[in-house]
Amino acid sequence: MVSSDCDRVTGRCTHGCQSGWEGDRCVTQLRTPFMIDQQTTTTFIIPLMVTIAVIIAIAIFVIIKKRTQLLTEKVDVKSTTREEIDLGDDFIARTDYHQSPHTSNDTLNVHDIWDIPVRIETSENQEVSERLDIIQDSSSVSIDNRLKENQPHVENITDIKIHELQFAITQHDLENGGGFIREYEVLPAGEQHDCCVGRRQKNLHKNRYKTIFPYDQSRVILMTDTGYNDYINASYIKGYNGEMAYIATQGPKNSTINDFWQMVWQENVTQIVMLTNLIEGGKVKCNQYWPACTDGEFYGNIFISKHEEAQYAVYIIRKFIISHDEGSRVVTQYHYTQWADHGTPDPLSLVIFIATCYEQGQKKMKHQ
Repeated sequence: MVSSDCDRVTGRCTHGCQSGWEGDRCVTQLRTPFMIDQQTTTTFIIPLMVTIAVIIAIAIFVIIKKRTQLLTEKVDVKSTTREEIDLGDDFIARTDYHQSPHTSNDTLNVHDIWDIPVRIETSENQEVSERLDIIQDSSSVSIDNRLKENQPHVENITDIKIHELQFAITQHDLENGGGFIREYEVLPAGEQHDCCVGRRQKNLHKNRYKTIFPYDQSRVILMTDTGYNDYINASYIKGYNGEMAYIATQGPKNSTINDFWQMVWQENVTQIVMLTNLIEGGKVKCNQYWPACTDGEFYGNIFISKHEEAQYAVYIIRKFIISHDEGSRVVTQYHYTQWADHGTPDPLSLVIFIATCYEQGQKKMKHQ
């Protein structure tokens, strides 16, 4: 602002400028601290506040959307019924469901079966539960109770049609055999039923291994005289049609060979499938339970004679004549010799061996 004392021709202010102006002609306005703060506020503070507000709005939207999704998933669980359970890209276990007869202590964990990863923080889980209580009417039970009362019983169906076999193998073999691994993991592990008889002190010496016992409900019971031990480490196995078609037993010990042949006679066994060698890795896996020559031997009250023996590349076939007071019969033994201890056999040789065994459709007994 030009002072009245400035020269009106040259414009020079020899006596100074008014407050807030400077220069020879007093046309330059001084920048006060207040003016600097006002510009800084306009340039930086306002955009920063707008950015923070946008971030807060986005965070609130994400939290609301996440909790809404969790609520929807929780509600859908109570009405979900699945006939196919996807255990991965390569393996599908078809299942049948029915009401479980077990108590709450015996029920299965539905999330373990369905492989649904539901991981909710404690605070969020409580909030979801509160919302569900509002949604359900007074006559409804909680979702947790419904799941416990309607636990599904999973029965794996492993039937594969012949024309689908190659496709199933190819799918299972993806990801370095991931389908086979997941299918194996579905199999139940450990004892599924009681094994009390096999664990009795008087029967322990009849078990070849300390941790393998027959189930009480499916063990073979020897028909013996009163007071004689009826235990043998052997179990009935059902065939594809549900009937008892096989007997699985351990390799006989010296102390159980007589029991072994008694079981063969009692159960009218005509074929014995032997999948172990007598000695493997320097350890006795099975004692020889048949006579070495054709003269024959008594095993208890049963006489065994070797009728013939034929050796092949991966197996041996022996025929025995077993005689008892009630008569005689022929028993054929199929001895597979190429299944290494803690190993797997050659697939082709095993298939040939199985085909040879199944040429005769009689009752079989298998031991390892």
